[in-house]
Order: sequence, then C-alpha cells, then structure tokens
Amino acid sequence: CVPQANVTAKKASANSVTLSWDKITGAKNYTIYAAKDDDDDDSYTKIGTSKTTTFTAANLTEGADYYFLVKANKVKVGGKKKASTALDRNNDVYVTLYATKREAENK
Repeated sequence: CVPQANVTAKKASANSVTLSWDKITGAKNYTIYAAKDDDDDDSYTKIGTSKTTTFTAANLTEGADYYFLVKANKVKVGGKKKASTALDRNNDVYVTLYATKREAENK
C-alpha cells in the first residue's frame, strides 16, 4: 500500500492556495486534483503536477469551497512500481477561500 500524502493548505492570495504534503519515498512526482464537491471521485479534475511537495492552486473563486487531493506517482511497493495512489477522500483537504486575510481553513 502506498502511503498517503497528508495534504495541508494555506491561503496564498484572494484566489489561490499553496498546498503542501509529506514526501512519499520513491515517488517520481505528484499529481494534484481539485473539486468543488467531494461526493464521488469523478468530481475531481487534474489541476497540475509537481516534482516537489508543494503546489500553488491559482485562479480559484474567492469565497468558494474546494477539495484537493494529491497522488504520488510511480512509487515502488513490494519491488513493483505502482502507477499512483488511489484517490482517497479520507485524505483530501477542504479549503474555503475567505474574503478576509485569514488563512485557508483545512478540513
């Protein structure tokens, strides 16, 4: 089983958040997904990739709610490379972008 990334978020501006997560040993890179509703995995869309453990999600709507997931890609488990971790809604981060200067609120 590939470990989860433990995603956290901090507000970067009125319409962006900086996501960070734990380094997953052996991961080639990470794929970042976002959704406005986490009712099912199909509501998540890919918004970018990162070779580091941070990513800034931009062009978000101020005052809106977002859910973010990070997948670690090509991690070796038991000597075999896994394409990526499964999307896991128990490991997503929930963010509301406030109109004030408060930080993004984590789930």
